Amino acid sequence: MLTLETPAAAFSVLKAAEYLGVSRSQVYRLLAEGSLDSLKIGTRRLIRRDALDALIERSGEPRTP
Repeated sequence: MLTLETPAAAFSVLKAAEYLGVSRSQVYRLLAEGSLDSLKIGTRRLIRRDALDALIERSGEPRTP
C-alpha cells in the first residue's frame, strides 16, 4: 500500500524536470537523444526514479574524447 511517505517509482516529465532541477524541454531533449530512458503507460510518458538517478551519476563522470 502506498502512503504519502512512499517515494514515487516513476515521475511525469514535469516532475522529472523538477527532480533534476531542469526545464521540461531539457527532459524531452534528454529523452530524444537517448540519455534518459522512459516508459509509456497509455498516453503518459513516465521516467523511472532509477533512470534519473543513473543520469545524475553519469553526469559526474569525466567525459572521454
